[in-house]
Amino acid sequence: MDLNFLALTGPEFLQLYLGLMGLAVIVLALVRIRPGPWGEGAPAALSAEEVAYLQGGDDAVVDATLAGMLHGNVLLGDQNSQTVSRGVVPPRRDNWLESAVYAVVPATGLVHVSTVRVNVATCLSSSAMRSAMLDAGVGHRAGSEP
Repeated sequence: MDLNFLALTGPEFLQLYLGLMGLAVIVLALVRIRPGPWGEGAPAALSAEEVAYLQGGDDAVVDATLAGMLHGNVLLGDQNSQTVSRGVVPPRRDNWLESAVYAVVPATGLVHVSTVRVNVATCLSSSAMRSAMLDAGVGHRAGSEP
């Protein structure tokens, strides 16, 4: 048997070609259905805060939390003066970061967004807040890259 595929006639070459294409499709299908290293199916989706942290660190996390709270009417904002006030909807109980932002905003009156950012960033840099972030899966240990 001659193994030189360049010496194949037209019908023999087509038979080899279609057989290899069929094999490639089967292998591709098996690879796509095989579970990844995360177990069954795809990994869980990241939250907006986790994506923000990966993109821009602590400051981006505060901005993403503020945006989410404004969108959910937890905070009310004025774009012209860049101030926020508490809305009618309370923060989610399962989100400690929303609670931290909500605590910085006074019960009555307005506060500038930059003041909220600075105060929450100070909270994030505290050791208790940093360990809470690590326990929640957000953040990185000192000396390691994000």
